[in-house]
Amino acid sequence: MSCPYLTLSIGHKMPLIGLGTWKSAPGLVKQAVLCALDCGYRHFDCAAAYGNEREVGEALLERVGTGKQIKREEVFVTSKLWNTKHHPEDVESSCRKTLAELSLQYLDLYLIHWPMAFERGEVLMPRNDDGTMRHGDTHYRDTWKAMEGLLDQGLVKAIGLSNFNAKQIDDILSICKYKPVVNQVECHPYLIQKELLKYCHDHGIALTAYSPLGSPDRPWTSPGEPQLLDDPQILAIAGRYGKTPAQVILRWQVQRGVACIPKSTTPSRIQQNIQVFDFTLSNDDMKQIECFNRNERLIIPTIENMLNIRPIRRSSTMELQNERQAVIPNPTEMIGFEYASSIPPEESELVISGNSSTLGPGLDSDFGASAGISLRILSSDSEVFPTTVWASGLEWDYYDPSYKRRSQMHRHLEHVPTVSHKQYWV
Repeated sequence: MSCPYLTLSIGHKMPLIGLGTWKSAPGLVKQAVLCALDCGYRHFDCAAAYGNEREVGEALLERVGTGKQIKREEVFVTSKLWNTKHHPEDVESSCRKTLAELSLQYLDLYLIHWPMAFERGEVLMPRNDDGTMRHGDTHYRDTWKAMEGLLDQGLVKAIGLSNFNAKQIDDILSICKYKPVVNQVECHPYLIQKELLKYCHDHGIALTAYSPLGSPDRPWTSPGEPQLLDDPQILAIAGRYGKTPAQVILRWQVQRGVACIPKSTTPSRIQQNIQVFDFTLSNDDMKQIECFNRNERLIIPTIENMLNIRPIRRSSTMELQNERQAVIPNPTEMIGFEYASSIPPEESELVISGNSSTLGPGLDSDFGASAGISLRILSSDSEVFPTTVWASGLEWDYYDPSYKRRSQMHRHLEHVPTVSHKQYWV
């Protein structure tokens, strides 16, 4: 079975349905890839962080290449740069390692896996003693410049992003030599990403949905959590078309121009997941599925188990009160801060404390903190300014006596898909 494709902004064709390999266990992923190739899949989504690229490569080596069943140019392979390799000096070597493990000469698409950088090194998830992540200082703009070098060398055919929001993509577009062609994010009927999809389409960027079926095997699920494939409304639509719930969801995605990379190691499901091009959902059913949206993320990675707000300044201190509250005292020289947590921001609180000389007389409720995070301003000689800062973001003009000038702290990044990660600068 041939699979329809999206034409990327650079003219390359990416099949609308691919095989995801996240959470595919060693010993199973090779057979899954071989099965997918037999079923007509020509799009495979990989990542260094998944730890199974070598096995994926073994399958590709068996079936793909000169003198084999499938020509290399017929297959579209994506991989991703992990957070510990954001430093420009690490990008090429990481890409070459992925190519070696996949037994390929080039990648069709290479993505920055997440916007945030971790501490450089070989530890996949470097952590502090308190369990928080050890972040690196590399900005994704610098990482992108190194990614562009991979294109110039012919190591990759296209480059893109994963888990980036509109503001971050704007940031990349403002400095790029080569535009990102894809943004890969969590997307399913409970999180339809309507605004982000429109933004990407308006800028010539294709959207790929990971966990398009809600990742029913996600390891952190709890009893009572929603299971997308068991949703009675999805089941009812599937019954009317004589299709599985998965097929209906995947058809809804491709019909709205979103590529999907459902993961499975079960042969029957691998086959079913690509059999979505022999029927069309009605406009009413398309609209009904869109109404299932809850803006609910089902894929919440264990990157952060507690609130992590870091002031960015010359001499910074942070008092972590508990899992959901952090305090920055006397932020006279604070030039920004970043927020990274899997805890929903509306359940978190940032407290900035000081007095009128350190906080500045211009302080008001327009402080651009973090999307939805509760912010309390505590001043020892003036009133308390409670506020909640929403995802729309506002700006805060304040006077910093130590610099004798007015400054503006503005929102640099908006809410990041799946993991909140903010940086603010003046």
